Amino acid sequence: MIPEFPIHIETIYPDKKTDKSFKIDYVAFSEKLDKAVFVELKTDDSSLRTKQEKYLQAARDVGMSKLIEGLKKIFKATNSKQKYYCLFEQLEKVGLITIPDEVKEIINKPNLQGINKHSEKIRALKIPSKVQVVYVLPNLPDKEEKAEINATYITFNEFAGIVESYGDPVSLRFARSMREWAKRRPGERV
Repeated sequence: MIPEFPIHIETIYPDKKTDKSFKIDYVAFSEKLDKAVFVELKTDDSSLRTKQEKYLQAARDVGMSKLIEGLKKIFKATNSKQKYYCLFEQLEKVGLITIPDEVKEIINKPNLQGINKHSEKIRALKIPSKVQVVYVLPNLPDKEEKAEINATYITFNEFAGIVESYGDPVSLRFARSMREWAKRRPGERV
């Protein structure tokens, strides 16, 4: 699972010429790397946003191959190369991409000269063919809201049931907190 996964805006909206990005809370990959899941964690039932729903659907529709190409564009444009290199390393550990040796060597030098040219050689090894959008939120949205979004919804109580099945003290404590959070409005005092 990769937190704060950046989506290159121009990749999903080609008419918007920018190297900025939207962020997905988490992207998880199936063990066989045939499926990616975009996970948005909502702490407030009313925080579903149309703009976010649209970019998540657009990202799902373009697919992971183009999203990885978009990451390379962000990498070339950013001054935070180390940050995005760490993301590439995570994707490589998962088995999704391969980073050329030249990039691995240059990233550790004080002068990053040539890194943009060599970053073009970052290649996808296996690309998930299915992408799913999942919202984890305190309670289910109403039917009208749900009908507008092609996504899966998991409530905090459902998530707690999955987490507590692990049975260890941390999972049990986290599940108990999830159940409590589902009962309270954000900012409500205990």
